[in-house]
Amino acid sequence: MASKYEFTQDDFNRMSKSELVELAESLHIKTQNLTKPQLIKQILGLPASITEAQLPQIELKQDTIEVFADTIDDVKGTAQWLGIPQPTDHKSQFISESQLKYNLELKRMEIEERARRAQMKFEERKAKLEFDLRVLEINSRARPSPDNRSTFKVETAAKLLPKLGSEHELKVYLITFRKIATLNNWPKEQWSAILQTHLKGKAMRIFAELPDSVIQDFDQLQAALLAAYELSPEHYRKKFRDIRKSDSENYVDFAFKMQNFFKRWLQSLNSYDDVDKLRQTLLIEQFLQTVSVELKIWLVDQKPKTIDDVAKLADQYVALRKHTTLTQQSSTDT
Repeated sequence: MASKYEFTQDDFNRMSKSELVELAESLHIKTQNLTKPQLIKQILGLPASITEAQLPQIELKQDTIEVFADTIDDVKGTAQWLGIPQPTDHKSQFISESQLKYNLELKRMEIEERARRAQMKFEERKAKLEFDLRVLEINSRARPSPDNRSTFKVETAAKLLPKLGSEHELKVYLITFRKIATLNNWPKEQWSAILQTHLKGKAMRIFAELPDSVIQDFDQLQAALLAAYELSPEHYRKKFRDIRKSDSENYVDFAFKMQNFFKRWLQSLNSYDDVDKLRQTLLIEQFLQTVSVELKIWLVDQKPKTIDDVAKLADQYVALRKHTTLTQQSSTDT
């Protein structure tokens, strides 16, 4: 660092304008169209209207002096290079030091103000960014899922469905419909409207008689249609037992139909997925094959759940018949 030398007001007054210009330019001060007094005030960092008597006698903070120490030394070094004699008068040194301290304090305040404004702008931009992100998040949640509901057309969806071949196959058709609707992500509130385009005969008459509250809910509509077409477990059992392969179908199709009748028979008894109930179903079936047609019809109407229930009911039936027969014979004898 350069030696410790303080400029005085007299030092600057003794310097020529060209020397002041060179000194000001070394301090990155614009010198164009400035007079000599103006150059001195610019170097000292003073307002154009301030006089020497108005120079403030202020104490700089230690950190400010340390930050601008190199700048002060550079200024003094430039003065030595220009051959300006160093003053020895203590009062002149005090005045020059006050001027430089004032200049440095202004610089410190200017830097702090710039840093404060930069920080404020940063906080404002950060807050705006967070606000914009929050708005986007809220809008994305409120926006409906891209399932094309606004442009969904019932007639277009209906073209993807197969025709309902037989009304007796309505249950299978409804299962197929639900799978196709789910696969294509159709809005469920439109399912009833799509289904009705393929109903016919009895199913269409049932649809027309149902209240609006039912047909607008697909699950209720499906339950109503199945209830109207409900067939007894015995019907499906006979379909399964009596099925025969036709000449026009292959064995794969025949096996599929057999499995379908078997499943619907057991599902109607809630025994398709229950091993214990399945055992009871097969035992009851075999039991019914061994009794008379009249007893079989009566037992089926009672809807027994286990083979033991069937046996007890059969005994009751036989006992009742014997009692009735004996009563009738007694009446005849008398």
